[in-house]
Amino acid sequence: VTQFGIFILLIVLVSLNEMFIAKKNRINDIIWFLVFALSLATIVVTGFKIMWIVATVGLFFLLVFAISRLEDLRTAWISIGFSVFILALLFTFLGTPNFLTLRLPVEVSLSQSVTWKITTQVLGENVLRFVLGAGPASFPYSFSQFRPEGMNTSLIWSVRFNQGSSSFLDILSSTGFLGVVALMVTILLALGTIMYLWTRKPSRAGRRTESGDNTEEWSMMSASTAIWLSLLLVMLISSLTTSLWLAFFMALGVTMTLSRTILAPEAKPWSFSLRTSPQYGLASSFGFILLFATV
Repeated sequence: VTQFGIFILLIVLVSLNEMFIAKKNRINDIIWFLVFALSLATIVVTGFKIMWIVATVGLFFLLVFAISRLEDLRTAWISIGFSVFILALLFTFLGTPNFLTLRLPVEVSLSQSVTWKITTQVLGENVLRFVLGAGPASFPYSFSQFRPEGMNTSLIWSVRFNQGSSSFLDILSSTGFLGVVALMVTILLALGTIMYLWTRKPSRAGRRTESGDNTEEWSMMSASTAIWLSLLLVMLISSLTTSLWLAFFMALGVTMTLSRTILAPEAKPWSFSLRTSPQYGLASSFGFILLFATV
């Protein structure tokens, strides 16, 4: 239920961001409002605290990006976004009222301390484990090997956890030091690009292109960046399922692609031409023969 709620939260961010943009078609506004209202209602009736924490972070970044381009967006919907942000902040600290939530099954997961203990024991076995980890998707075996003895006398003595308390610790135990370094390099490059894009001083040509011609690109990048930063927080404090990992890397790819488009709006696409020549005919014939022989 928690993972489903986080996925619905991503839809809340996308729909709210779409309503920030001034559109001539009112049908689109009505559809996006219905999606936003239904998604927000789903989060409210679920009422898990971790969902409100992630919602607070995601709405914060979305509103920061919206305020930076306030002249191109609708201030009324930005005010509604602020109201939802305050609501998420209150529910984070005070909890969701009981009369608004549904009775949902209890979700059992490992604590951060137990996951950290298993991770340190895996990495401390030898130098190879420290550098490369125990192997991708190997946490169930690491849990069976290093599970605390106290769990054998608890109510969950027969439960075998397939993942730890956070995806970051899972990556650390399964891919070791090199895997975490590769992940951190990717994250830092993305954060550096985002910070540069939102704090840079545009040139004269940039001011002309940013005067409103690429509002859709900026708005889409705001949503993808807010989604990626929200899932980055989830990766640190909870576990990501396959669908959320897909959304994580897809949002990262959209953010990086749009950042390149915005930074170089007048750049010409790279292209090449295959002219008809004896060399091209010989190369294509050899390629097809090689392909048929391989098949």
